[in-house]
Amino acid sequence: MMMKNLALRTAAAGAAVAAPLLLMPSTASAAGASTTETVASGPHHWMYSDDDNPGGRLDFWPAQDKMRVCDLQKDGYSAQAEIGHEGRLLYRLKGTGKGDCQTFDKSDKDLREGECFDVTIGLYKNGRLLDQSWDWAIWRNDNDEKINCPQ
Repeated sequence: MMMKNLALRTAAAGAAVAAPLLLMPSTASAAGASTTETVASGPHHWMYSDDDNPGGRLDFWPAQDKMRVCDLQKDGYSAQAEIGHEGRLLYRLKGTGKGDCQTFDKSDKDLREGECFDVTIGLYKNGRLLDQSWDWAIWRNDNDEKINCPQ
């Protein structure tokens, strides 16, 4: 569902939409990891799911190409984030619905410096997106300063 939204947004912007390439991250953080801790140095982007009591958070530290999604509530929903580039899905990260986080970094995929990446976050239960929970942004992978890309 979220990749569909990513592909539609990218297509609407006039970019060619390629077939999705899904690479799963190999690292996951411990259950109940804090979502406010500093896990990397340098610029830091973040956003929350767009529900009335945000149940998910997505963080990005460009200097380490580190992204982390955390499920903030033990409510049966899972926080899911997708990271795309030029219409292609690169990663899907998922908090397990139990207050858990999932992370990827350079050891999983070195993101191109200076490039813009589409990022989305939403809450899922039984494979279905919770209406009004997804949010999106376009973030630049810049190691020196926090820069959003044009939307």
